[in-house]
Amino acid sequence: MNDIEEKKPEEVESEVVNNYGRPTRSIKWMKVAECCAISLYFAAIIAFFVLGFAGNYWYNAWILFFVPDVFTSIFRCIYKRTFQGFSIVFLTLAIYFFLNLVYPGKDENLWGNLWYVFLLIPIYYLAAMTIDQYIDRTRHQ
Repeated sequence: MNDIEEKKPEEVESEVVNNYGRPTRSIKWMKVAECCAISLYFAAIIAFFVLGFAGNYWYNAWILFFVPDVFTSIFRCIYKRTFQGFSIVFLTLAIYFFLNLVYPGKDENLWGNLWYVFLLIPIYYLAAMTIDQYIDRTRHQ
């Protein structure tokens, strides 16, 4: 018999390793996170239609569809125990569209002035990669 057959299911679930070689959370925890993600997507759909029909906010209510992915990427970071799993791209897009569509209204044109928000993407991934490499080095010492 090999080691996996002799172990209890709880021990096998806790030894799941992500693609960075780090141990991850249990599979049960990830199933809970998936249920939360599905409910967030449904809540975004419902909020989109409520804001559209009730307040006629069709032109900027679609920004709500970025919110579930940002929250699920937070779950992904916790599950994989890595900073690189966070979806900074969707957060950056949500910030950019929010500042251009929702915050000032439809009258002001800030599209060309807020391009610097996209600089968050390479800055975050460079910092996240550096932090993850440092954590890996300190764990293996």
